[in-house]
Order: sequence, then structure tokens, then C-alpha cells
Amino acid sequence: MLVNFDVEKLNGLLFDFYKLSGLTVSIFDSEYNQLAFQPQDKIADFCKIIKSTEEGVIRCHKSDKNLCEECKKIDKAVTHRCHAGLVDTAVPITYNGEVLGFMLFGQIRDDKYATVSFDEIKKLCKGLYTDEKEFEEAYKKVSFVDPSLISSATNILKAVTRFLYLADLIKIQNNELATAIDKYISENLQSKFSVSKLCKEFCVSKNKLYALSDRWFGMTINQYIIYKRIEASKRLFVTTDMAVYEVADAVGIDDYNYFSKLFKKMVGKSPLQYRKTSVKIK
Repeated sequence: MLVNFDVEKLNGLLFDFYKLSGLTVSIFDSEYNQLAFQPQDKIADFCKIIKSTEEGVIRCHKSDKNLCEECKKIDKAVTHRCHAGLVDTAVPITYNGEVLGFMLFGQIRDDKYATVSFDEIKKLCKGLYTDEKEFEEAYKKVSFVDPSLISSATNILKAVTRFLYLADLIKIQNNELATAIDKYISENLQSKFSVSKLCKEFCVSKNKLYALSDRWFGMTINQYIIYKRIEASKRLFVTTDMAVYEVADAVGIDDYNYFSKLFKKMVGKSPLQYRKTSVKIK
């Protein structure tokens, strides 16, 4: 099964939710990759300080992944306290009993924990900030949200997940061969792909492979392979401390300079800029 998310429209929907609720909100796919986030130009200073460090980015990603995994395990909305002490909630996006992704909102404090001492927050965030006074002021500015609002927002997003299919914001496509090719590419990104190799692997003609790629992937097969490599590299940049050349090699591009140029062309930022500035996990 192939799942296509209309990221542009999803960002519009998330922005509407943010404008009404004041809560930051994002969408992740089933592999815990963030696809859309709102508001894109406004992150809590507290989170910004944490994510200014490489370790902070890694912890944020791990915390969100743990939340999504728990949500997937029980196939229900889950609220937890993130690694830095803030409250996050995940709502599963399901189709025929399969979890396809998640809607997350958070970066908030709730009334129940309003009296938690800053000393406890400092312990949780040890090594993620340098200026304690600045960090404390940033924490004090994090919004308090009543638990009842968290519950209401969760219920709204549950309804929204059902609306996503009706509005074609998520498209489900079933084609066993396309799904198998997609899986093969994902699991063998370090390999050198060629049209001939894929044709031989799946016993199809070049014309059939070209037609299948155009219909199910929405681009040529070579473009799709490059797309998958770049998406995989983005995940590595936010989940590991691998150097750029190591990431390039890991996704099957052995020319560091070519990889950097290709990444910037497709993402709009250099690999280092992406790692430093564009990770918005919450």
C-alpha cells in the first residue's frame, strides 16, 4: 500500500488548527518522519534553545518517536511528558486497521505540573543549554494549558484524521508491485540502482516500469530513487551525528559535492543548514 500525503494542503489545515487553538501541531508518517508543522515561523524559545544543540535535536526526535510508537502500539491517542518536561499528545491516523501516520500537538505545560520546580527541569535538560537565566526565562514563557483543552484538542484531531481521506489530503493507493518496488528501494538505498537492475529484480520491462513509476510514484523511476535518497538523508541528519559525507555514502551517493548540491536543490538548504535550523519536531 502506497500512502501519499499532500503536504501543502496539510500545512494549511494545521495552520487553521493552530490559529484556533494556539497549539503547535505537526504530522508524522508511519516511519516517524515529520511531514508538516505549524506554525513554521514560531517555536517556543524554550524548545529553540534545546534544539540549538545537536544532543537536544536527537533527544527531541527520540521523544517524539517514543510517543508515536506507544500511540501505534495501542492504536489510541496518547499524551506524555517529553524529555524536557513539556506535554505532547499524539493521535493515530489509521486506515483499515493500519496506522499510516500521526498528528502531534504540544510544547505546553499543564496545570497539574505548574508547580514543578525549575530545578527538576534543569536536571531533565542538563547539557542542553548554556545560559541558565535565559533558559529559565524561556521556560517561564511556555504556555499553560488546562488538561480539558488537551482533551478537547485530542477529540478534534481524532475527527480530523477521518476527514483527511475525504478531502484527499491523504491518498491511499494499492498496487502490490509498486509497493514491493518502493520497499526494495527503501531497504537498499546504499546500492547502485539502474532501470535494468530493477527490471531484472522484478521481472518487468522498462516500459512497464516507467509507466508504473509515473502512475504510482508521480515521477520517473530515477527521480523517485533520488527522492528516496534525499528523504533518508534528512532523517539521518536529525537522528544521528554522522558527517555529511557519511550520510551521503549511507544513502548511496558517493560524491560528497554532488550530494550537497543535490540536497540544496531539492530541500532549499544545505545539509548543514538543514541539520541546524529546519528540525521542528514538536
